[in-house]
Amino acid sequence: MSEGTAAIFTLTANPAPAGSLSVAVTVAQSGDYAAAVAVGSKTVTIPTGGTATYSVSTVDDSSDEANGSVSVTVNSGTGYTVGSTATATVAVSDDDVPEVSVAAGSGVSEGTAASFTLTANPAPAAALSVAVTVAQTGDYATAGAVGSKTVTIPSSGTATTTVSTVDDSTDEADGSVSVTVNTGTGYRWAVRPPPA
Repeated sequence: MSEGTAAIFTLTANPAPAGSLSVAVTVAQSGDYAAAVAVGSKTVTIPTGGTATYSVSTVDDSSDEANGSVSVTVNSGTGYTVGSTATATVAVSDDDVPEVSVAAGSGVSEGTAASFTLTANPAPAAALSVAVTVAQTGDYATAGAVGSKTVTIPSSGTATTTVSTVDDSTDEADGSVSVTVNTGTGYRWAVRPPPA
């Protein structure tokens, strides 16, 4: 299930109780998905039908984070014994992906590396591989510098990549070097590139 959806658990008493049965449980989580008051010691009442459904609310936030889980464990109590399946766990998936943007540094003279900063907002929970295309006008970038590349943005949220240029002896018109963010997994564009 995705964050923001309630995790559903079913408690079963076998045989069904003659009257309403109060069962002590502990709600726990990995990660930070459950609502603030949802974790900890709780009580679930199983009616004479023998089953009860218990839901744990999760929060749909804007943070990019590792997937997690929510679990319910049946504790010992009065009027029942704990069965062999004492804990049930529901996986919770993060539905937030960072928005990646790129900014160019100051203009440079040939022979100096052009600098670009890629920013992921929010910062990723782990290193994020971003597909980019390096292009140029004129003939300034070093051999192998243009084309499809990958830039890794760490959990700090920013990464700097450089494109080397050649200081040659040819008199030529001024040019430029560009970096464009392409589609990829685990992120989206801050600004969509123009269509090709």
